[in-house]
Amino acid sequence: MAGDFLSRELPHRWIGRADLEDVPQLSWPPKSPDLTPCDFFLWGYVMDKVYVPSMPTTLQALQERISAAVTDIDGNMH
Repeated sequence: MAGDFLSRELPHRWIGRADLEDVPQLSWPPKSPDLTPCDFFLWGYVMDKVYVPSMPTTLQALQERISAAVTDIDGNMH
C-alpha cells in the first residue's frame, strides 16, 4: 500500500513504522483510518499550549514549553 510505494520510490527517505531496511517495527492499528488518542487529543492540546503569544524564539524555549505542556496533562482530562 502507501508504505510499499514510499519504500520503493523513496527508500530510506520517509518516516514510517519501519527500520532502515524497511522491516516493520510496529504493526499498524487494526482499524482505518490509522488514528490514535494522540491524533484526537494530544497534538492539539500541546499545540494550543505551545504556540501562544509570545512565541518561543529559541529551541530551548520551545522544548521547555513542550515539556511543560506535556507535564500538565492529567489522566482525568476530558
